[in-house]
Amino acid sequence: MREGQTILTIPDLRKVCIKVKIHETYIKKIQKGQKVQITADSFPDRKLEGEVSQVGVLPDSENAWLNPDMKVYRTTITIHGQHEWIRPGMSTKVQIVVNQLAMSSMCPSRP
Repeated sequence: MREGQTILTIPDLRKVCIKVKIHETYIKKIQKGQKVQITADSFPDRKLEGEVSQVGVLPDSENAWLNPDMKVYRTTITIHGQHEWIRPGMSTKVQIVVNQLAMSSMCPSRP
């Protein structure tokens, strides 16, 4: 061990976030504050809500050596509320709401 070395990390489960990678063709549609619908793979019947809290400015270089032509941007999603069943490292599916259409009556009125 050396001075300043991290020995143990204890996650704060009161504020949980999800790290996702957005392909460069979609990143122009993603903005901070957008609503997100979340489903954990291990609990598909439980739906969560969240929002985009940070959008990467530079492409993620973590796996750039695998495919240097593919550019993805790391985006952080914050989950609303506290959920005791959420654990670090869980796989999730996220749907970012990029546009919402107003509901209108499509049925013609009857006389």
